Amino acid sequence: MTRAPVEVVTDVLTGERREERFYHWQLPDGTKMEMVWVPAGTFTMGGDGEAFQAVPGRAETISEGFYLGRFPVTVGQFEAFVDRKGYKEWKGRWPGQGPDHPVVNVSWFGGWAFGAWAGLVLPTERHWEYAARDTNGRIFPWGDAALNDQLLWWSGSGTPRTTTCAVREYLGVPSPFGAKLLVGNVWEWTSTEWERDSVAGEALFVPGAKVPTLDPSESSKGLKARVLRGGGWSFTDAAWVRASARSGLPPSDRLYFVGLRCARPAARTVNP
Repeated sequence: MTRAPVEVVTDVLTGERREERFYHWQLPDGTKMEMVWVPAGTFTMGGDGEAFQAVPGRAETISEGFYLGRFPVTVGQFEAFVDRKGYKEWKGRWPGQGPDHPVVNVSWFGGWAFGAWAGLVLPTERHWEYAARDTNGRIFPWGDAALNDQLLWWSGSGTPRTTTCAVREYLGVPSPFGAKLLVGNVWEWTSTEWERDSVAGEALFVPGAKVPTLDPSESSKGLKARVLRGGGWSFTDAAWVRASARSGLPPSDRLYFVGLRCARPAARTVNP
């Protein structure tokens, strides 16, 4: 992990220019994935009665800082993995997508396989929610400002979308630690098994862990379904794009509104 050059962006809420700092993680094909640092902390998970299937509010402690993808994994990044590993289980691009759009049509198993190739993992849902809400329990990653098309890519503001948007479209939207597009654009797989009340105290997996084997009997109603976070481009109800909103799907599903974002536990070899 190496520090990336500072990027200056214009905040869409205040109009102010600000510097954003992030890191580069080198992928096996020689390209770099942008990552942000999320420090340890305690936050309130869930407790938002207006968020779809949010868990009851409770305190959760992230005991170690971690890195999280600044953006969802892109089509270009996933295609590089497919080309180099011969991965056969991806359904391909959704119409209108370019290489800088978030990958969709990828299963939870595909997300794990990409992570194993990249030296990364899927975040747990509590790590994901902490990155979206910080310690102050905000409703959306940018705070409590009302939803509008300047803040996220979705179909709920009267403008139906037909596909995803490029991952750098919303650089000026603030978030607690600098991760972009945490709500809207695509739902994101997490490593967490689906349970109505989530899994307290769940830790990040270790990069390089064995990719789970596909079990065709897994059901969206069973404990082995996986949690999704973030809402998608085709969704119209605000309840789906609040930072505490959650859903679950069978891990073999490959849908046009579901992608992924990667994480990595605290590195002991970060170059200053």
